Amino acid sequence: MYLVVLGIGGKHLTSGDSESQPLAPARSVLSFGATVAAFIISYAALMSDYTNYMRADVASYLGLLLPTASVQLIGAAFAASLSSNPSWMAGYEAGGPGGLVDAILSPSKGFGKFLTVLLALTQPATDNLGDSIQGPTLYSFSISSQVVLPFSARVPRYAFSIAGTGILIPLAIVGSTRFEETLVDFLGLVGYWSTTFIGVVAVEHVVFRRGDWAAYDISDWNTPKKLPPGIAAIGACVCPFGLIVPCMDQVWFTGPIARTTGDIGFEVGLVLSGLLYIPFRALEKRVFRK
Repeated sequence: MYLVVLGIGGKHLTSGDSESQPLAPARSVLSFGATVAAFIISYAALMSDYTNYMRADVASYLGLLLPTASVQLIGAAFAASLSSNPSWMAGYEAGGPGGLVDAILSPSKGFGKFLTVLLALTQPATDNLGDSIQGPTLYSFSISSQVVLPFSARVPRYAFSIAGTGILIPLAIVGSTRFEETLVDFLGLVGYWSTTFIGVVAVEHVVFRRGDWAAYDISDWNTPKKLPPGIAAIGACVCPFGLIVPCMDQVWFTGPIARTTGDIGFEVGLVLSGLLYIPFRALEKRVFRK
């Protein structure tokens, strides 16, 4: 799909009107970067659901990074060329990203309309960048529900997927009139949590497991008595929000620090959660011996 878009519209790509478009301030760049990072980094909590049959030394993240980065770069190239292509600008103003795609594909007439309709039909199962996300998310939702509520393991997983879809539909209806703003706000919130999660997992692996995959006894995964209680991890994820909140820059809230620096809640959460986890986990191991 995006290769066709690039093939048809590629010859009209420009560097934009740099003279009339001032450079974005560092504050805006940081905030935008945090949103983009939040989109991709949120998969960190899901990847174990889909890579457990792969070797530990396989760089599975490349399978997510390469296609996502390429699509985002294509989108950035066309966005930078909007000011030089009035028809593209009109399409974007009328229909957002979908209108832009329709305007780019308009020279191909019927075939372009077909691809635009195809993109619209696949939208419920994808995000605005075209990457499949709802299916994996609902699958992980069903697994996570059974982990958090062990007694629900007897319930078929598709029941949780149906329940999750029931939750998504009304939220999607409410957010449909403000899709882009709603998506950005949601990604920001997900990003803050994801970074603290990654900070904890990374420190556990590097510091306490010495980077050794053999240090994990996966046979204990469903034996709570042999697993750490998780108090250190929860504390290291929650405590950083005391500093993350002042560093947030969202449509609905801008913290006092973010007014000067832009959104650095992402970076602060990543570093602070990792630093806090070291003493928290050391104390937890001493008290619980596991």
